[in-house]
Amino acid sequence: MNRPDFIKYTHSAEFREKLEQYEEAVSTGVQSYFDVDDLVDICEYFYNLRNEAEQAAKAARYCLSMYPDEEIALFILARVELTEHKDADEAMKYLEQVDDYMDNTEGVLIYAEVLLMRGQLDKALTEMQAEYDKLLRENEDIPEGSAFDTDDIEQDDAEDLKELTAEYPLDVAMLLCDYDHPVQAEQWMGKLNGIPQAKEFEYWETWGRINLATNRLEQAIEAINKALDEDSYSVITWLQLCDAQYQLGRIDDTLSNTEFILALDAKCEDAWSYRGCCMMENKRFQEARDCFNKVLEINPDNVRIHLLLAAISLEEGDTDTAMNGFNKAIFKSGLDPEVITDLGMLLYDMGFVDATYRLFKIIFSHFEQSGDIAGCPERMIRQLYLSCLELGKDDEAEYYKLFIPFSFGNNDNTLPNT
Repeated sequence: MNRPDFIKYTHSAEFREKLEQYEEAVSTGVQSYFDVDDLVDICEYFYNLRNEAEQAAKAARYCLSMYPDEEIALFILARVELTEHKDADEAMKYLEQVDDYMDNTEGVLIYAEVLLMRGQLDKALTEMQAEYDKLLRENEDIPEGSAFDTDDIEQDDAEDLKELTAEYPLDVAMLLCDYDHPVQAEQWMGKLNGIPQAKEFEYWETWGRINLATNRLEQAIEAINKALDEDSYSVITWLQLCDAQYQLGRIDDTLSNTEFILALDAKCEDAWSYRGCCMMENKRFQEARDCFNKVLEINPDNVRIHLLLAAISLEEGDTDTAMNGFNKAIFKSGLDPEVITDLGMLLYDMGFVDATYRLFKIIFSHFEQSGDIAGCPERMIRQLYLSCLELGKDDEAEYYKLFIPFSFGNNDNTLPNT
């Protein structure tokens, strides 16, 4: 069942009755009979449509209590371990309960994600390409339509295989985007033969992420708007639009979009953060502070908000409070390089280019001396490169550019023809 049909089905009285039966069984602890397909539908409803990973995991465990070998339930539990708990080892424990999981395309993609989480990009690409080659070979073996006249089941299987193969490069590209590999994701998008049927949203949303990650902001906005035409209720996609618009200095557009996001989800941390940043840009510091404090109400452990609150103090001329706030955020994060990167980029945006250059040069040197350049956040290196250019340190800029895996700032690429 494709996504539009599945969405339609989840709004049907039939599905709602089964969902209510499941929820009553869970809440009361009274065992109730369910067909395995019904439980799988409930798992996928929570995971793929509601984005409620823990509810999906609960449904998957319930499914396994009745059908211990159900592959989809095990796959969902593996994915939850990856996406929610960032635990590749636990994910593998679930994956290995599936017999011959590498014979299943879903199993291959989950294994590839485990490899990506472990930093094994090349091996993951090899496994995903091998699976694609296998799918293409299997498609070549499908007979012409007339051969299926007496066997509808085989014909349905053949159509499923064709659809799976057509969507596979997009699935790989989406996964690579999740792990910040936009160049490789774009290469996989190039393997597509048009937009996969019923996946227009995913197609344009992925192009939006690729263009955003590679600094092609106008193209990102174009793609993201096409995605929103397909699904105007996707909070994540609206946030991507805010990101691109904010980077281009379109503050009023960003503010307007945060209002729409907060109408969809009043507790969206990122929307309140963007709103606060827009207020800072407009020198409305108390309103910015109110937005950032709202984020801390929602999530007191949001370390980066302390950076922004400190930045307000710096804008207001209270240097001591600002420095204390910066130090608090850095040490509360456990000297997290990503948080230090946020600080340097914030200082850069506020006009303290030399401070960004000095901070990032020190951090880059630390990674270089330890022989772990791959551990240095890529966006830190990009910002270090830009800071060198702005300070007239062209030779240093060329050196740091060697560690950027794409032609940074190249805006010549456009959206693919469709």
